[in-house]
Amino acid sequence: MHILRKFLLLFLLIPVISSANPTYEEAEKYNVMITNSIVALVSDDFASSGKYTISGGTELKIHHLPISYDFKPFYKDLNFYVNGSVGYAEIKEGDSTYSYDGKLQIYKIGAGARYKPNDEFYIAAGYSLIYSIYNPTASGLIDATYDEIFSQRQENWTDEYIVKTKYQHDINDFYPYVELEYEWYNTRAYLGSDDTKIKAEDSVFRSKLGIVSPVLFDIYSNGVKLNTFAGKTYFYGDMIEITKANNYYIYGFSLDTDIKDKDSIFKKVGIVSEWTDGENFQGYNIGLVFELQF
Repeated sequence: MHILRKFLLLFLLIPVISSANPTYEEAEKYNVMITNSIVALVSDDFASSGKYTISGGTELKIHHLPISYDFKPFYKDLNFYVNGSVGYAEIKEGDSTYSYDGKLQIYKIGAGARYKPNDEFYIAAGYSLIYSIYNPTASGLIDATYDEIFSQRQENWTDEYIVKTKYQHDINDFYPYVELEYEWYNTRAYLGSDDTKIKAEDSVFRSKLGIVSPVLFDIYSNGVKLNTFAGKTYFYGDMIEITKANNYYIYGFSLDTDIKDKDSIFKKVGIVSEWTDGENFQGYNIGLVFELQF
């Protein structure tokens, strides 16, 4: 069953029995839940485009361009970083009786600190503020009133908190590694002049195992390495109410190289491909890996 149809059955049809007037608050709640779920998915640290199928037929397309900058350590092994990103997502669902098309613009800015005592381990924590604009278009729902209220433009603010750690070890020029990451998202929108707040909360836990190979070949004297990885992601909160799932697996690889030219603005470049498979959630993601230096 599609996401919106599930929502209508679970959250709207029961109250409609006693009231024939759906409220904007109900539509706002759905839009906030969708926004928070997509923002939680658009969190990769590489520029990417992806396509996913959710909950048996709903399609989600994501385009994401992040950028970050690491400052030099200011105290022993501790440094600050800043990050930002722009993103665009589109969610579509429907059948012969109705259609729903939502477009989401995402703008993020954040900062954090990283503790890295050696080349094998680090732990980082950060905060980002995310502004998003959601433009849905609905037709063929329960009646024309529902079409109208589910087609309202909505502005949202999201708080993102993140903690991430990584450990890797050199074994004959191979680098097996493990990554753990926890993210918490709180998206809110405000209704009308009374400033009624509608919000959604989600948390995400990601685990990843991988291995980086020795240099396989050179491109312009820069060695290219292969990174293969697999992992599992768990999510908790309002997005479960929509997708009826709470986890998915990822599998992928990347080819990247460290740039030796100190005059280049790029510190690292590469390509990455990632597949996602889980209950009610499948898809793929392809993109570019790059780190800048100034």
